[in-house]
Amino acid sequence: FTTVTKAWRRVLDTDGNGRLTFVEFAMACREIGWTEVKSLWPQLDTDRTGVICLRELDPEGVEDINALKATLQLFFDTLDEVWHGALDRDGSSRCTKEEFVKTVRALGFPRDARRVFESLDVSSEGVLSMDELSFLGLPRAAKAPTRSELMKARMDKGSFRDWLATKYKNLMKAWSFGVDPEHKVHLSSQDFARALRRMKCPANPWHLWIDLVGSPNGQLVLKMVAPIEGALFEKFKQFLREDAVHVNGVGFLFLEEAWIQAYARNCDDQSGAIQMARIGVDTFCRVTRELGYEGDCDLLFACLDTRDRRDISMEEMRVLGLPMWPKHKRLLMTGQGIRVSLNPNEARRLSMMDLKSLGGGLKKKTLKRGVTSAVGMGTLAEDDEEQDRPSPLPARRGSMFRKPKVKARRSSTVHAIEEER
Repeated sequence: FTTVTKAWRRVLDTDGNGRLTFVEFAMACREIGWTEVKSLWPQLDTDRTGVICLRELDPEGVEDINALKATLQLFFDTLDEVWHGALDRDGSSRCTKEEFVKTVRALGFPRDARRVFESLDVSSEGVLSMDELSFLGLPRAAKAPTRSELMKARMDKGSFRDWLATKYKNLMKAWSFGVDPEHKVHLSSQDFARALRRMKCPANPWHLWIDLVGSPNGQLVLKMVAPIEGALFEKFKQFLREDAVHVNGVGFLFLEEAWIQAYARNCDDQSGAIQMARIGVDTFCRVTRELGYEGDCDLLFACLDTRDRRDISMEEMRVLGLPMWPKHKRLLMTGQGIRVSLNPNEARRLSMMDLKSLGGGLKKKTLKRGVTSAVGMGTLAEDDEEQDRPSPLPARRGSMFRKPKVKARRSSTVHAIEEER
């Protein structure tokens, strides 16, 4: 049977009610030639309920089926949409093993697709039908739609952009607050499907993904949803990384470097945390032109100002897609100073070159606890929650660590007896 799940569906649970009594189990075992039923039953019915289910026989197979169901439900509402829109796209009324594996992997299925196919292929013909997929438990449409009806009901990328512009006023706000609120910059198909569900978009996630990205295994970026804004940000991002001229050189490798060295130090209000500093349109345009940018700074600021506050912070600039600091260089900025949240092993990787890239006369300081921290213009603030305390010193061998030997003192009675002798 290749899998236990296939044997369950084909031989054991013939009525499809999802459970087996002892009588049903005994009859099924006789059909396949198994005679030791009484000794096997107690080993399967571990909860002593008198019935067994598929999970007791094949827990891994049940996890495969549940994971596939969850993945398909993320993109489709009914089994009919799954079949006509993804698995049987050529209209042949069957799905081969290669088509199934390719499709579910593109949907982001995290488990072994070939093993699931064997579990679903009850007929062992090497192809799946929609009836065999009903084992997943997906709801069926009230009226089975035809393939042509499903094609007509699709929302194309033009209609999707119009829907986003109507809901969020413009495409930049739609991207920042609806499609990519976590600033991942590059979205997978599952990220996009969750975003559509969260926005309550009527479009089918899978069909819209193919229309926008063009490839099942690709990634979605801003330029595919908002072409004009995406091209503008790509140009500005390339400028910051390669051509921006500042006091420490040319170009910024990370977003924090660009924000600290160029923009935050020109903020009018220096009382708050650096990462929360906000700069207005005049300051942004002036600093950007000083860096050497020759594009339209006002248009660039308008695209970044998604909250319509006439000022932006480093959070709004994350949409550019510049890399963030890695963990061993992630600095927590407090007030006008800078603090580091690193354990001793990570702190050793923070070189003086890394500190000099921040500017502001930073220096390296070793605390009593053995944690290396970067001290900036303000006071140092330690983060007790994220720092790992060093382990105590191991016991060493040596005369200074040995416990001194103390001779036992004899009692006065012993001394008196010895004197009499």
